[in-house]
Amino acid sequence: MSNRERRLRTVDLARAVGLSTQQVRNYEDAGVLPPAGRTDAGYRVFDERHRDALLTYRALRPGYGAVTATRVMRAVHTGDVAGALALVDAAHAALHEERVALRAAGEALDAL
Repeated sequence: MSNRERRLRTVDLARAVGLSTQQVRNYEDAGVLPPAGRTDAGYRVFDERHRDALLTYRALRPGYGAVTATRVMRAVHTGDVAGALALVDAAHAALHEERVALRAAGEALDAL
């Protein structure tokens, strides 16, 4: 069994990334994670791609916000890489517009 195929329980994944088990379940339900497999008893089964997805989301969230980061992750999990990149581009454009507006406001205050 390769490292990618190594089965992780919810608690294992939560510990690996420093979250609670409920947060892991919530992230799966929100689409931040790809769908988890299930055991015959109905327990979630994760692997390293789920760990990677959580780490990626946590890296995206501070810069893009939770909503955009979630949308990016959902797009990636559905195979819509172009859509994910469009979301990132739109977020960058919005940040640029904010910087321009802040610079103009600062210049106006200096003029006063």
